[in-house]
Amino acid sequence: DAFWGTRLDALSALEEAELLPSAGVAPLLARLAAQDKDARVRAKATELLVGLAANADEMPADQRPSAELLMQAFAAAAQDSSYATAAAGLQGLALVAPARAAELAGPA
Repeated sequence: DAFWGTRLDALSALEEAELLPSAGVAPLLARLAAQDKDARVRAKATELLVGLAANADEMPADQRPSAELLMQAFAAAAQDSSYATAAAGLQGLALVAPARAAELAGPA
C-alpha cells in the first residue's frame, strides 16, 4: 500500500490542528482503526480515539463520540495483530470499560 504515509500524515495534521473534537471525526477514526491495511495507521487512529475518549467530558455534548462507538472500536483494536494497535485498544477500553480491558488483558 503506497499511501499509508499519506493517511498517517493526515491523521497527524488533524491532531496538530486540534481538529479532532470536530463532529464526525470519531467515526472516521474508528473506521481507519478497524479497516486500514497498515498497522501504523490503525494504531495512530486508535491512539487518537483514546485521546478523544480521555477528553470527552470537556467536549460539547454534540461533538462527543458515542460510548458505543468507542467501545466497539477499542474492543476490535484490542484484538488487532499489531501490538501498537492492541495496546491502544486496551488503553481505550481501560477508559470506557475497565472490566472489559482487564478481561482482554488476561491475568496479571
